[in-house]
Amino acid sequence: MFSKEINLDHLDILVLKSLVTDARVTWAELAKRLGLSAPAIAERVRKLEENGVIQGHYTHINPEAIGQHLLAFISLALHNPAERKALEKVMLKHPSILECHHTTGSDDYFLKARVANPSALEELISNELKRVAPSIRTHTTIALSSLKETVMQVSP
Repeated sequence: MFSKEINLDHLDILVLKSLVTDARVTWAELAKRLGLSAPAIAERVRKLEENGVIQGHYTHINPEAIGQHLLAFISLALHNPAERKALEKVMLKHPSILECHHTTGSDDYFLKARVANPSALEELISNELKRVAPSIRTHTTIALSSLKETVMQVSP
């Protein structure tokens, strides 16, 4: 969990916006856009990484192109607290689980998962998650389409 808020200046925000749009932009191109030198941009990015503001650089893959046709949201309610650690271990390492959020309310976790088909979803829920936490109750919603999926956006 991130514990301290970093004070970002206007240029930091512009750097972040540029990197969110194109993480492969060169320091020279970014420097040209922002009116700074390439070493100054590199130093800003290094500091943003060191302070935990930038946590990685990613390639956005089209899930359909690699056979991951089904997007599902899974709510989990854990009835036996002794199963928590084993369940969390599976959720953290399972490649089909893209996001895992510990939540308030009647459910304990909310997952975003991408799988090939309904059989793969059944395998994930019944044979992966319920194998380590037999007491869980799940509620699954399948997305018919996705109007918008984004990474973190930066606002001024």
